[in-house]
Amino acid sequence: MRSRPFEERHVKPERSDCFFYHSFDLPDDSEIVGDWDMRGCFDQYIGGLDLSKKRVLDIGTASGFLSFEAEKRGAEVVSFDADSTERYCRLPHTPSRYTTDRAAAIEADNRWLGAVKNSYWYMHHELSSRNRVHYGDLYYLPDSIGKFDVVILGQFLVHNRSAIDVLEAVAKKSQRYLVITEGLWEIEEAGARLLGRSDAKEDFWSNWLYSPAFYFEVVGMLGFACKSLTRNKFRCNHEKHQSDMELGTFVFERR
Repeated sequence: MRSRPFEERHVKPERSDCFFYHSFDLPDDSEIVGDWDMRGCFDQYIGGLDLSKKRVLDIGTASGFLSFEAEKRGAEVVSFDADSTERYCRLPHTPSRYTTDRAAAIEADNRWLGAVKNSYWYMHHELSSRNRVHYGDLYYLPDSIGKFDVVILGQFLVHNRSAIDVLEAVAKKSQRYLVITEGLWEIEEAGARLLGRSDAKEDFWSNWLYSPAFYFEVVGMLGFACKSLTRNKFRCNHEKHQSDMELGTFVFERR
C-alpha cells in the first residue's frame, strides 16, 4: 500500500531518456518540440479560467505542460498520471498486442510511459517547479490528495473506453470547476462517434469523439452547469497528424 499520496521529487533524468508529449520553451532560450504545442495558447486551452490561488488537479499530465502553466498563473497544482499502463481501459481490439501477449505489451508501453514521466520530471527541474505528483488509479483517487477548485481533463477522454466512468471519478474531486478540452463530434444530439475500427492493422489510441450535448447532459448529471464552451485550434506535431486541430473547451461549474 502506498504510504504517501505524493511522489518524492525524482532525480532529473537525462534528456535522452525522455519522450516529450508537449513542447516547451526552456530557461536557456532553447526549445523542445513535442507531439502537442500549446505554447502561447494555454489560457484558450482552459477556457480563460482564472487559476490564481486555486488548487488544480491535472488529469493525465503526460509531460506536464498544463500543470506547469497553471503553476505560473498562481495555482497550487497536483499532476496525475497512471502508475502503469495496465490501468488503461482499451477497446477490445482483436487481434492486438494486448490480446496476443498482454504482459509483453504492458511491459513495452510502461517503458514508453516511463519516458513520458521522465519528461515531466526533466521539466520539473528545469522550471524549478513545486508541483506535486500522484501516480495511481484514476478510478480510486485517494482522499489524501484532497479536493480541488479546478480539475482539468485535457484530451484525456478520447483515449479512454468510457468517458462516463472517467467523468464520474474525477468530478468527485472538484469542488467548483471541471475543465474539459477535447475534439468534438459536431451534432446536435447527445451522442458519441466511435473512432476505433475492427479492421485496424495496429493499435489505436483514439477511441471516441463526443458531441457537445453529450457533455452538457452527462456532466449535468454529475451536478455541474456549463459556464462556457469555446473552440480554438492547437498545433499537433505527431507524425501522423501534423496540423492545427480544433478542440472544444468546456468550463463547467458545480451547481
